[in-house]
Amino acid sequence: MKQLKAYGYNTITFSDLHEHYMDGSPLPKNPVIITFDDGYESNYTIGYPILKKYGLNACIFIITNAIGNYNYMNESQLKEITSSGVIDVQSHSASHSYDLPYMSGNKIDSELLDSKMRLESITGNKVNIFCYPSGRYSQRLVDKLIEHEYIFSVTTNYGLASKKNNPFLLRRIRVMGSDSGKELKAKIETLTKRITEFIGIPEETIIPEQSPEPSIEPKPDQSTESDPQTSTEPEGPGQTDEDETKPSEESIMEESDSPEPDTTAQPKPDPESDLEDEAEPKTETEPEPESDPETDTVPEPESESASEESMITDP
Repeated sequence: MKQLKAYGYNTITFSDLHEHYMDGSPLPKNPVIITFDDGYESNYTIGYPILKKYGLNACIFIITNAIGNYNYMNESQLKEITSSGVIDVQSHSASHSYDLPYMSGNKIDSELLDSKMRLESITGNKVNIFCYPSGRYSQRLVDKLIEHEYIFSVTTNYGLASKKNNPFLLRRIRVMGSDSGKELKAKIETLTKRITEFIGIPEETIIPEQSPEPSIEPKPDQSTESDPQTSTEPEGPGQTDEDETKPSEESIMEESDSPEPDTTAQPKPDPESDLEDEAEPKTETEPEPESDPETDTVPEPESESASEESMITDP
């Protein structure tokens, strides 16, 4: 966090990003959104004090069924961090089920609405941002998010968020506790340079090591332009992401083996591909809740270890 501040990055909120997309409201130079996944207690005991110390903001995606459990924040802590204005709390589903994209419409409704209503009752703030459990999504899930008035969702796909991205497929750069500020800065600058040098060239050329994502088109009246910014974080508690193929009418696209850190620092176009093409779910390792939120580093895209922090930035 100290290095992000020193290198001139400015944290913004998803509300700032939405206003920028909708009416062109200006963003500060080097905008970034810092995100944490799951709602571990360390976000409160370690991350929260550090964010306040350096004058940074962040968003934490909460698994509502885990609130108050061992190693997870309780309602009192959630109220404190949100009332401070330092941290925004948003949805990571109710149960963090690996099968969420495969569920029936009614079950998806329950996962989304139970989480949304509980968080809004605790914080008094609107919940309209979603983080896919284990980075897995489907067209049905995206349609349900739109139906329930969510405006953004973040993936675990590695990269920078861009206005050219689908607002329900925002990318992030994963940051591990062992990562250094210099490494994180280098990763962001490398991605930024690639985008700058290959303007107008298909995204597959910009990031050849990453397979193209499926294109999920939200309903016309609901789609929202998105700009660079998004983040990702550790997976749900006690969950093992094992490779398994489940029958489904829809194909599921899980985050490609993305690098550990999650920080999104600049806009980046998302490749178009058919969501109906069946994709084999990929495995992902759950991060340890104890990772230190103060460190900022970016692991290589091929590593599969999970992280506790993520960031998003838009150039």
